[in-house]
Amino acid sequence: MRLPSLPVPRLPRPALVALMGLLLALVGAFGLIAAPLFSVPTFAASRAVVTCQLQVDAKHCDQQDPRAQQCVSADIITTTVPLADLAGTIVGRLERRHSPHCHTWWARIYDDRQQHGTLLLLQVGTRHFSLAYSDLGGYTDMLYDPSNHNAPLILGTLTTPQGKPDPLLIAGIPAGNAP
Repeated sequence: MRLPSLPVPRLPRPALVALMGLLLALVGAFGLIAAPLFSVPTFAASRAVVTCQLQVDAKHCDQQDPRAQQCVSADIITTTVPLADLAGTIVGRLERRHSPHCHTWWARIYDDRQQHGTLLLLQVGTRHFSLAYSDLGGYTDMLYDPSNHNAPLILGTLTTPQGKPDPLLIAGIPAGNAP
């Protein structure tokens, strides 16, 4: 026996195209919402950066940038000496900086002459640094001191615009025991 057939109305072509577009839009929206839930997490982005401030040892502190290692803070102890020309005019200053927390020492020098092309020459202990002129001065990498009491010799020299050390513009802070 044959079942009676019922006529099924057919959708007009534009309505069918519109429904297919709506279905694709819904699938796409679901994909955008659900994709992050199924993605593989990236572990590199979540790895913590270890700085000298967090891990005080030679590996994280010696020969490192004091700013990048978060050792520039309120507890910094600074010893400053002026750099003066023959007339006694202060043309810069030299600093020995010490971070008791990070067990480190570094030097900073300022050249107030505003002569571009000069160099800022620094020595921290036995390490030598030659820095390009900057209105903000220049500073060296840190010297790690596990005892926290062996203040290194700091020497600073400003150069002529030709880059030669100016023998009149040399200052030093002697090595010694820190408080």
